[in-house]
Amino acid sequence: MWFGRDQFTIETCTCFQENPKESRCLGVFGLSLYTQERELREIFGKYGPVEEVQVVYDHQTGRSRGFAFIYMRNVEDAIDVSSSSLSDRSRFDERGIVR
Repeated sequence: MWFGRDQFTIETCTCFQENPKESRCLGVFGLSLYTQERELREIFGKYGPVEEVQVVYDHQTGRSRGFAFIYMRNVEDAIDVSSSSLSDRSRFDERGIVR
């Protein structure tokens, strides 16, 4: 999978609440404009069933805006992803491709 920027992050979607509940939604930020939904589904699917992947696109250009939302089927799987080494940059080569 191509991550074209120097860094990307994975965050649990919490709607900016003070004491958020655990969520099965993960926000993935700093993605390459070329990252596709099927690639994200494949990577996150290693942690559990993925219910939905939403890469956010610019309405005018149709190009990715560099972030996506991943909806895991279970909250526990989302927690596993957010505490995993998936966001560890050492897993990526100099071009940002998953090893």
